[in-house]
Amino acid sequence: MEVHSSPTYQDFSVPQNPIDFRVPNLSPSLRDTLVDASHELKTPLSSIRNSLTLLKIGAAGPIPKDAQEVLDVVERSTIRLIGLVEELLSVQRIALKLEALAVGKLTTTAAEMLAGEARAANIDIQLPQSQALVYGDAKRLLQVLVNLLSNAIKFSPPGSTIRVHTRDEVQYVTILVSDQGVGLCDGDQDRIFNRYHQGTYKNDQGSGLGLAISKQIADDHNAQIGAYNNMGESGATFWIRLNRIPPA
Repeated sequence: MEVHSSPTYQDFSVPQNPIDFRVPNLSPSLRDTLVDASHELKTPLSSIRNSLTLLKIGAAGPIPKDAQEVLDVVERSTIRLIGLVEELLSVQRIALKLEALAVGKLTTTAAEMLAGEARAANIDIQLPQSQALVYGDAKRLLQVLVNLLSNAIKFSPPGSTIRVHTRDEVQYVTILVSDQGVGLCDGDQDRIFNRYHQGTYKNDQGSGLGLAISKQIADDHNAQIGAYNNMGESGATFWIRLNRIPPA
């Protein structure tokens, strides 16, 4: 996987109090309990998934075919559980912690988090040399980029390339994730961000929640998110359009 250097997070003047998008009918104690439980579940599940990835690529030695099939089942179940935990975290709509974020740092971090998954699938990820800054919640926007990249990996053929690139405008920055997979069917483009919708070319590796969660996070940031088929070539492009911090 190719990772380019990128700018780091920078400090800018931000509001003292984050914008609160929390659901009002949840008591603080219940909300905190759900969030804490979700975080406690997500950490070991992520560790299990990473360990499974290492086993599948032969890091601990050759895996017999029968054992490989068992690992595939365990991996699919683990991914589904991670998706459900992410949904629990997302439906709480915790207050956003807004700050100035470097797009290059966000995309690099997301790619590094999925390096093992991309390597196991024999997929290269190309990253942008973006100097743009956006205004948002680092953890939540990183979750969106991980979802978009993970989705691209799932539907990309071995040996292909996923290209992460940006489109800068005066007020906005669009981050695009383009793959070389099967693309989207006409009926999927309007429903792909609905909960549990996995598209016509569905993949067993997921709960059908990742894109719906990404849409909710984009809405919370007053951002736009969408997808389209690549013109003149295979695959699809998923994008998120964020508010840009003007250059100094």
